[in-house]
Amino acid sequence: MSTRRETLPMRQAVGLELAKMRRLRAVPILVAVTAATTALSASTLFSSSARAQWADPASDLWASLLLSCAMMAGALTGPLTAAIMAGHLTDIEHSGSGWNLAAGVGLTPGRLLRAKVAALALLVVPAILVQNLLLVGLGTAVLAAPVPVGAWVGWTVSLVVLQMIMIAGHAWLSAIVPNQLVSMTVGLLGGFVGVYMLLAPPWLARLVLPWGYYAVMSPAGIVDGQTVLVRPGWILLGLLAAAAALLFATATARLDRIEERGIVLGTALGAGRVLRCRGRAGRTAVQGARLGPEGAGRTGAEAGPGSAARPDSRPERAVAGAGARPRRVRGPVLVGVELSKLRRSAVPVVAVVVPLLTVVAGAVNYRGNQGVLSAGWDALASQVSVFYSLIFAPLAVALLVAATWRVEHRGTSWDMMRTTPHSTCAVVLAKAAAVIVPVIAMELVLVAMTWVAGTALGLGWSMPPALLAQGLVFILAALPLIGLQSLLSMRMRSFAASVAACLGQVVVAFMLVSTLNPASALWPVALITRALTLGSTAMSTAGGLDVAGVAPVLTGSLASGIACWGALALAARRRG
Repeated sequence: MSTRRETLPMRQAVGLELAKMRRLRAVPILVAVTAATTALSASTLFSSSARAQWADPASDLWASLLLSCAMMAGALTGPLTAAIMAGHLTDIEHSGSGWNLAAGVGLTPGRLLRAKVAALALLVVPAILVQNLLLVGLGTAVLAAPVPVGAWVGWTVSLVVLQMIMIAGHAWLSAIVPNQLVSMTVGLLGGFVGVYMLLAPPWLARLVLPWGYYAVMSPAGIVDGQTVLVRPGWILLGLLAAAAALLFATATARLDRIEERGIVLGTALGAGRVLRCRGRAGRTAVQGARLGPEGAGRTGAEAGPGSAARPDSRPERAVAGAGARPRRVRGPVLVGVELSKLRRSAVPVVAVVVPLLTVVAGAVNYRGNQGVLSAGWDALASQVSVFYSLIFAPLAVALLVAATWRVEHRGTSWDMMRTTPHSTCAVVLAKAAAVIVPVIAMELVLVAMTWVAGTALGLGWSMPPALLAQGLVFILAALPLIGLQSLLSMRMRSFAASVAACLGQVVVAFMLVSTLNPASALWPVALITRALTLGSTAMSTAGGLDVAGVAPVLTGSLASGIACWGALALAARRRG
C-alpha cells in the first residue's frame, strides 16, 4: 500500500496565504508603507527651486523625480518594506504550530515559503504599479516637460524584480530565524547600504549584492553636477535575478529535505539545545526504568540525580508558603528584569551595528567629497547624521521597542504577569523605561565612533563638546517616541506592524521639518530629527546648538513626552 502523502496544490496554498494576509491586515500595512514612500519620492517636486521650474519644458525635474524615487522608494525603504511584509506573513508560523499544521496537509516548509512569496507578489507588484502611476500622474499635472515613458517603464520593471528578490530573501531569513528583529535589522541596514551606494562609484555598487543594484538600476543619476537620465544595467539585473531564483529554489528545497527527515523547522537552529534536553530527559527515563515501578517515589539519594527528589520537594515548599503575602518589588528591579530579557535578544547588536554603519557611511562620504565640503568636525558630523536623523534613528528606536514587547505577545507572558502583585501599568512603564538604556548605548556608540573617524581623518584628537551636547539632547528627544512606540507595540501583536507605523511617522516628520512647521516641535519623530541635526551644515532647516535652537526641542520633548507616556499609562491601566 502506498504511503505517499497528498499535497495541497500550489494554487490553494497561495489562496491560504492570501486568507492569512487578510486576517493579519497585511493590505492596510502595505497601503500605509506605499503611501509613505510615494510621499517621500514626490517631495522633490515641491521644493522652492523645483516649483520655479514647473513651467520650463526643458527642465530636468523628471530626472530628479526618478532619482528621488530610486532613492526613497527603492534604496532607502525597499529593503525595509520587504522585511516588514515578509516578516509579517512568516512570523505567524512561529507563533503557534503553523509549520506542523501546514505539513499535515502536505505543505512542507519549502513549498509553504514559495507559496508565501507568490502571495506577496500578488500584493507588492500592484502596489509598485500604483505608486509609479501616482508619481507619473502628479508629475504630469505640474510639469510642462514631456514624460520619459521608457525610463518609467524600465524603472517599474526593475523595481518589481528587485523587491521580489528582497522579499524572497527576507522570507527565507524570517523562516529560519524565529526572532523577527534579525530580519528587520537586516532590512534597515540594507537601506543604509542602498542609499550610500547611490553616492558611491558604479563599480562598487555592482559588487554590493543585492542592495547596490538599486543604484545600478536607477534610471537617473548626477553627471557633472546635473541630474540626467542614464542607462540602467539590464544585463546585470538579469544575472542577479537568475542567481537569486536559483538560490531561493535551492534553499527552499533544502527546507523540504529537512522536513522529510523529521526535523521541525522551528527547532532546526536550536537542535543542539533540543538534543541536550532530550538527552537529560532520556537519562531520567532510563534511570526510572532501571529502578522499576517503585523507583518513581524514591528520593534523590536512592534514584540518582535529576529524578523524583527535586520535584517532590517543590510542592511542599509551595504549600508551606501559600499563606504568605507576595512581595512587591520596586520599580528599578522591574526595569532590571526587562533589561535581562533584552540581553538575551539581538537588541545589543542593533544598538551597536546601526550607529557603527552610520559613522562608516558618513565618514566615507565625507572623505570622498572633501573638495566640496568644508573640512572640520561640523562637516563630518553633518554627513553622519543626515540620513540617520531622518529615518534610521527613529526606525532603530521602533525596532528596540518592538523587540522588548515581542516576548509578551508570545506564549502566556501576560497571564503570568497577572499572577504577580505588580500592576499592568507598572510592568508596561518598566518595559518602556528599559528601552532607554539601549537608546543611550546607541548614542554613545555614535559619538565614540564619530570621534574615532574624525581622528583617523586628521581632524585632531579633541572632540568638540557640541557632539556630546547633541547626543544628550537626542536622548531626551527620543523619550516621546519610546512612549508612543511602546503604546503601539503593546496594542499590536505583530512585530512588523509597529515598525510600519513608525515609517509612516517618519514621512510626516520629514514634511514637518522640511517646511519648518511649528508642529515639528511636538511630533515625536520630528523631535529626533531636529535634535540630531542641531548645528548641521547638511540641512538648511537645522537649528543651531544654542539656546534658540535647543530650547524648542527640549520644551517640545517635555510636552510630547508627558502626552505619550501618559497615554501609555492610561492604556495599560485599561488593559490591566
